[in-house]
Amino acid sequence: MADANVAADTKERTTKRSFVLSDGTEVSRATADVQSVRVIFVENDHVLDMNLDDLEPGVLRAAAAFGVLTSVTNTVGSSKLSLDEKIDAAQGRWEALQGGSWSAERESGPGNTDLVEAAARVQAARGKPWGDTERGAFGLRLKNEEVKGKDLLANPTFKAQYDAIKAERAMERAKVSAAKAKTNANTDGLDGLLG
Repeated sequence: MADANVAADTKERTTKRSFVLSDGTEVSRATADVQSVRVIFVENDHVLDMNLDDLEPGVLRAAAAFGVLTSVTNTVGSSKLSLDEKIDAAQGRWEALQGGSWSAERESGPGNTDLVEAAARVQAARGKPWGDTERGAFGLRLKNEEVKGKDLLANPTFKAQYDAIKAERAMERAKVSAAKAKTNANTDGLDGLLG
């Protein structure tokens, strides 16, 4: 995908983008404290500051929708990821956004929902079942990074529960695919692909 901030013929940047926080600090990545968006046109150093408070609620909502969609889909851009890894990455990014974390955009790893479910299953197997309160508290500990997914997954018992959750989700997707194939048994074009 071409970078809209780079001239196609020269490969030189035509604009510089940044975000201005409510205290006036200029940063390169958006945070929850962004007050305005800044574009500097490199050729003449013209600065265009766009205060988010100047936008109508509908425009702000549309811009947020575009940003959320871009953020979530950016997590699956690597062709090296399997389909399940792409789905997990997108789900994890959405969960980070729902949890109030915008800056976690480039983080990868397990989603908190699956980690909480795996922890609840481990606790249930230990005779200590969790209700909504315990699940919520553990989810908060994950969000605040008091507990890290990689540390949990280093434990074989925890990893077995986590992998079981992933396998169940994969089976659910397989059932949906099989149902679609059964209701739409169209094999047009497969002869050329399959021989």
